[in-house]
Amino acid sequence: MEYEHAIHIEPDEFRTMITTSLDGFLIVAVTGHILEANESYCRLVGYSREELINMHISEVDAIESPEDVSKRIEEIVQKGALRFETHRHKNGSIIDVEVCSNYSSAHGGTFFSTFRDITGHKRTREIIDARLRLIEYSINHSIDELLHETLNEAELFLKNTYKISLVVTDIGIPVMDGYKLFGEHKNLRPKLPIIISSGFGDTDVTSRLGSDNVAGIISKPYNANQLRDVLKRAVGGTNSDRLMVAAGEFIPRK
Repeated sequence: MEYEHAIHIEPDEFRTMITTSLDGFLIVAVTGHILEANESYCRLVGYSREELINMHISEVDAIESPEDVSKRIEEIVQKGALRFETHRHKNGSIIDVEVCSNYSSAHGGTFFSTFRDITGHKRTREIIDARLRLIEYSINHSIDELLHETLNEAELFLKNTYKISLVVTDIGIPVMDGYKLFGEHKNLRPKLPIIISSGFGDTDVTSRLGSDNVAGIISKPYNANQLRDVLKRAVGGTNSDRLMVAAGEFIPRK
């Protein structure tokens, strides 16, 4: 005897499942505008839900061109589903995620997408690939050459792993002053948060850079607690704690 099991899920139950999911979840209109986002997705990209609603998906997609985003949308509509990687954080950095997007013709066309952080998996894969390359290299090269190549691999890995999420700079630095450094960073990555450390006061900094362009200003001298407060305002509580850990012993803790 065969049995058929049908599970009926109420809308409220479905919303609870999505809200509590560890994976990010988005509902996007066929126009590319975000209709809904769960908390996991918000944490992943650094935006609040309020900021994301009605934002166009091209603002968080790692694809630079809006035209390319439109082509991807068309591809998902044609195929019904698509998997791809990478996304863009609020601070402008590229984050490693696996995206699974499905299309439904309901409500004029809607995309349902899940996002999984694959940073750890990708780093492990990169380490394994590097080891295999070094094993192959060692066959026909000397120990000295192998050591040199190992350093090159390590440098490449660190460059790809540690992406700049935030800049804290002083105004009075050698070679290039803080104002010029600020401009160079903004030209490369307009959304990169930059905190200015200055002994000249907030007014002098904001008059030259604009209050909307600076993520935070901290007056010298300052301690770890004062820096933590500025970081929280700039990047959020969880991220500020991570950055404080990264700063380690370079910050006086008084």
